[in-house]
Amino acid sequence: MGYDDHVWTSSWSADSGWRPDWAPVPGQAMFGSGRTITPATRTASHMDLYVMGNDNHIWTTYWVDSAGWAPEWFPVPGQAVFDKAQHIAAVSRRPAHIDLFVLGYDSHVWTTYWNHRSVQFRLRYFIEKESTDDVLQGAGDEVYVSALGVDSSTVRVQPDGTYSAPVLHGAEIGDVSDDDVRDPWREHPHVLMEFDLDEDGPWPRSYTTTLVLIEHDNGDLRDGFDALYAAFGKEIRSAIVSAVESAGRGITGAIVSSAIGALAGAVFDALNDRVDPGAGRGPRGDSTTRTVPAADRCDPYRG
Repeated sequence: MGYDDHVWTSSWSADSGWRPDWAPVPGQAMFGSGRTITPATRTASHMDLYVMGNDNHIWTTYWVDSAGWAPEWFPVPGQAVFDKAQHIAAVSRRPAHIDLFVLGYDSHVWTTYWNHRSVQFRLRYFIEKESTDDVLQGAGDEVYVSALGVDSSTVRVQPDGTYSAPVLHGAEIGDVSDDDVRDPWREHPHVLMEFDLDEDGPWPRSYTTTLVLIEHDNGDLRDGFDALYAAFGKEIRSAIVSAVESAGRGITGAIVSSAIGALAGAVFDALNDRVDPGAGRGPRGDSTTRTVPAADRCDPYRG
């Protein structure tokens, strides 16, 4: 909080270090000295700020990577008012959801939330029926899960005429062969990947999720995931950009959607051989990358 009752900001990045100076967050709204500013980040490209206003309402603004700061602060909806000296707590449980908490005049904790329209890829359960590893730990291996996701609406034309196609990384879940990890999913399926339905971009759209499994054979799990992210992510991005570029400048939602949707089929069978050299390997050189045959894939509408 600055002496002018505006919120000021600075930033640091690994590429360039600290900015040379502070700058005020855009907007005409003013707040009293001593107010606590609460930041929350839902994704790597989005940040929200919260502060108690002079009207005893909670005010907010946000920053997005594609457009910078919002032009003005605005009050969080609701009639409730709070002591200006109270601190606001904010938590984001997933990219499309934020919860706020604050102590009320009645000494009870009050809360509100924001939820974005989204489509989710959920894991309902996991069964390690039979290991394909004949010579190492076999069925005793730990199995870890993550995912790569692509939202066709996020494909953008860059100023230099090239195309960007962001690939999302899902959370990494430790040993899903453990009952304590997977059993709770029976009643509350785990959200592995979530896509923003309100993302600016053309319709129709497609949302593709590639499930990533690593069978842990006393190897370096971190290196295994990094290798799979790098290998598959690069191939996914290249395939999307190639398909969009071949369509020329007349990009439509249908072109981008079909280019991404095609990746969910037999394309991944062909990718398997290409990413194998970059995938994590066990001590005997056994590839940890396995591709499900197209005919055996799960029908998304039948679970």
